[in-house]
Amino acid sequence: ALRFCAFPVLCSASHTPAMDSKASSNGAGTDPVAVGLQGGIMLGEQLSTSKDIRSTIKSFVNSNSMRTPLCVPGHELLDLMGFTRAEQHRGILEKLKERLLARIDTLPTEKQLALLERCFPYISIPDLREVPLRIFAVVPRVPTV
Repeated sequence: ALRFCAFPVLCSASHTPAMDSKASSNGAGTDPVAVGLQGGIMLGEQLSTSKDIRSTIKSFVNSNSMRTPLCVPGHELLDLMGFTRAEQHRGILEKLKERLLARIDTLPTEKQLALLERCFPYISIPDLREVPLRIFAVVPRVPTV
């Protein structure tokens, strides 16, 4: 198990710039985000129509990566210590998931339902599945669509 000291705390507000525009584009934040299988499909579609593979990959990474200035020094330090970015991101994911799961029970029902709407599309991703399942467990009644 990796220990990241204060790094997850520094990056706890991390999000992709695309999240802001996606959340405001339709009010519900249901536009696809490049995570898991969906991210692979999105990248595959972009690569299949690209004439310049390198620039397509660079553009995809830039538009779907965390760009939080507070994380840069932490990433650089952990890079020097030999941690891969995958290990770093997994550690951040686990810490943020812990914090979110700890707060779900205390959120008002309307916020729980809003969170469920945002995270349900990722229920097929094992590392994220616990969040919507916890919400299902605490919400008295899930409204039908």
